[in-house]
Amino acid sequence: MNIKKRYRTLWLLFCSAAMVLCGCQVAEGGKLPEGFEEEKVREKAECVVGWFNEQEYGKIIEAGSEELKELYSEEDIGSEGKDRLKKCGAFRKIEKTAVISEKNYRTGEAYGGLVLVGAYENGKIEFRILFDEEMDVIQFLLR
Repeated sequence: MNIKKRYRTLWLLFCSAAMVLCGCQVAEGGKLPEGFEEEKVREKAECVVGWFNEQEYGKIIEAGSEELKELYSEEDIGSEGKDRLKKCGAFRKIEKTAVISEKNYRTGEAYGGLVLVGAYENGKIEFRILFDEEMDVIQFLLR
């Protein structure tokens, strides 16, 4: 991938994450907001990680909220995803998970999700996945 395209992709991911996070505050750790079921959140988050590992980036976008669809494209996630997977190798397992909860300052809407640490042959990828009450993906971040 040429360097301009890589920087553009990273800049887009950074800007979109900043826009989503600017309106959010982290709630008490370890608890989901009222109306969220931990088992459903865990199942959906693991499904999203599975799509990432199978390089089915379009499915992540399809599962997203309208805001996520405006901020990310399949190509954005795909270019970063392919680089990460090439570097880290084959997926082995989810090593750790932590429940997270956030609230949008502007709208008051509560979001619930997981931070998942995936173990790969040659490294780890941390996923931060948040959902709205309809279980649409509102945030998909990699570290």
